Amino acid sequence: MSADDVLPPRPPPRLVPTLTEVVGRAPSAATRAADQGMARPAPVAPAPATVPPMPPAFEPDLEQRIAAAVERALQGERREVEALVQRLATRAAREVVAEILIQDKTAREVGTNP
Repeated sequence: MSADDVLPPRPPPRLVPTLTEVVGRAPSAATRAADQGMARPAPVAPAPATVPPMPPAFEPDLEQRIAAAVERALQGERREVEALVQRLATRAAREVVAEILIQDKTAREVGTNP
């Protein structure tokens, strides 16, 4: 780098508040709209505190459908677990048999004279 090369100036550092500083918030869209003479957005109605009770005629059917859905989900999970256990057991059995065959072969080779 020669003396004629001039580096561009660095941008000023961003002001980062410390833990004790209070930083003001930017005005919200509603406040800016009101300041500009525009109407504020309509307020959102709050949700009711409680849900009206379900008619008694729907309860048995709903309970039956929920029970059937839970049963289907559990059956699917059970099938997946059974398949996983089968794969792991097969792998473990193959590894044990392979280790025994290797040990047996090694023992026979050590016992023979060349």
